[in-house]
Amino acid sequence: MKNREVKIMMKGIQHDFSEEGIEHRYVGNYTKIADSHIIKYNEYPEGSNMSQAVNENLLKIKNNTIQIRKKGVINTQMYFEQAKTHHGIYKTPFGNFDMTIQTETVAIQETEDSLDIQILYHLSLNHDLASNCTIHIQIDGLREV
Repeated sequence: MKNREVKIMMKGIQHDFSEEGIEHRYVGNYTKIADSHIIKYNEYPEGSNMSQAVNENLLKIKNNTIQIRKKGVINTQMYFEQAKTHHGIYKTPFGNFDMTIQTETVAIQETEDSLDIQILYHLSLNHDLASNCTIHIQIDGLREV
């Protein structure tokens, strides 16, 4: 399947700190390979121009499992699978952290043109609970025109 441009909205909420959350919007490239939705997009630092990409991100959605891979200033792979726990390393310019993601729920609503994803999880860094979190991801523009 041919790549096409999609619009991505990501909103993250750390329930221990605020219920407002932080929302970001991106433009990315989408392709579907077998049963997997693959979205590639870049994150940029606030106040920078588009030539200063901080992270190249890959979002892979398959069978109620979400993988987010970040490469750049932050390097990590995050796996979200309902009622499962995944371990990894969160590499930052300030040091590396042991990361544990305990996913409570993953809900994916798919239409012909969009994906709407809700993930509720608990994040621990260096074996201490850091936050109870929700990620809402909305991807629009999947339909080939």
